Amino acid sequence: MSEHSHLTRSQYEELIRGQLPPRRLIHRLFQHLLERCPTCREEWRAYCADRRHHPGALDLEREVTGSDDSDPFPEGGLSTTAPPEEAETARAQGSWDETLDRAVSRIGRLRRRIEKDRAKAPELLRQLLSLEGLEARVTRVRRSDRYRNWALCDLLLAKSREAAFLDPDQSEKLCQLALETTAVLEPARYQEPIHHDLLARGWAYLANTRRIRSRLNAADEALLMARYFLDQGSGDPLVAGEVLSLEASLRRGQRRFEQALDLLSYANRLYEVAGESQLQGRILLKRSTVLGELGRIDEAIAASDTALELIDADREPYQHLCARHSYVHLLHLAGRDAEARTALEEIRPLYRRFRQPLTELRLTWLEAEIAEGLGELDDAEAGYEEVRRGFIEHQVPYDAALVSLCLAGLYRRQGRYGELRELAQEMLVTFPELEVHREILATWKVLCDAAVAEQVSVRLLGRLADHFRRARRLPALKFEEETS
Repeated sequence: MSEHSHLTRSQYEELIRGQLPPRRLIHRLFQHLLERCPTCREEWRAYCADRRHHPGALDLEREVTGSDDSDPFPEGGLSTTAPPEEAETARAQGSWDETLDRAVSRIGRLRRRIEKDRAKAPELLRQLLSLEGLEARVTRVRRSDRYRNWALCDLLLAKSREAAFLDPDQSEKLCQLALETTAVLEPARYQEPIHHDLLARGWAYLANTRRIRSRLNAADEALLMARYFLDQGSGDPLVAGEVLSLEASLRRGQRRFEQALDLLSYANRLYEVAGESQLQGRILLKRSTVLGELGRIDEAIAASDTALELIDADREPYQHLCARHSYVHLLHLAGRDAEARTALEEIRPLYRRFRQPLTELRLTWLEAEIAEGLGELDDAEAGYEEVRRGFIEHQVPYDAALVSLCLAGLYRRQGRYGELRELAQEMLVTFPELEVHREILATWKVLCDAAVAEQVSVRLLGRLADHFRRARRLPALKFEEETS
């Protein structure tokens, strides 16, 4: 739950009136109290102090305690001489107080247990990662009760998510270790639905690392498991939203764009209900990317614009930079290059906060595209060449291919076929050094042959660019040449 999304007395009132499922509210309360939120605790106390009679106490009692007894009130302790209405009020109040005591007591025990787990988790993680290889780590987890730790599972998943793009192989191993650690937990110790939430997240993360590694069928299998455990979970909208968001990324990788958009719309609604505007912003960024790939540029710009309103630049500065970069690129795709350049100048200071080489290369690439759109061809050429060399140096073959196609398009535009042929041949020699799949070489040779025949069309360059974007996730994908 976001720190800006506290529970309110109005939500407690909705519970009593039957307008909010008790399980959902108790779960939200439980999650937020784990963060030791003083605002929610004070709001709860103030609400309880204001109440004198709670007609919904019986329903809450059954929901929290799991009791199906028809008489929810404790035996004894009530005066038999009290007037019927006062006795009923006292009985209801007594049941409500007991219900709250039980709920808060259970929450307190769980909170203390998980706080202890959190204190131990970093050292347990260090011990596990000091062992060589996944097999040794899994063996340790299975043999020692010390690793039956909820917070350790959560920490392993976080580490896996962080490593997903930088080191997908390591990310997958961390995810597998997280699933093994979750499997040995005692569900009753933390509540079974929360245990299932962990398993749902673990399998979804595993699916994501497999997607990044272009193992799309294996990613699908992992997502089936994630969906199964999600159905058995607590109903936490944040868990469901994350699983659906990761599934949408897979569908996008499979070019199932409409399905990806449906999943993102559902995840967005979940985050809206949960009051998680920051996560809504992330979802809208993904939606903008998918719409862009579908060629629905105006819709993509609108989605990106809304995402920028939701993403807090102070809380997630790099995510904010990515959103602004994407917005500028969409303006370029829409042919609004003068507007794109103005927007880029406004955010240039943001790039200086992140001096990663690849981030700087993507900035230069975007500048070159805008320069070409404005007819500044010399600047565009210099930018494309700098970026091409940079991606080759950093072993990023697919982006090197894409920016080379931009440079090829510029040469074609100026009728410089000799230089186009030299570029195509140079990249044909360079690709094997980058250890790309043989299908990439076969596809690039199509450009080489077209350059020799001086038959490089805008359509061919566009189809090649689309192929390389897809091949990033499906390296063995064959390029389908058009037949005349």
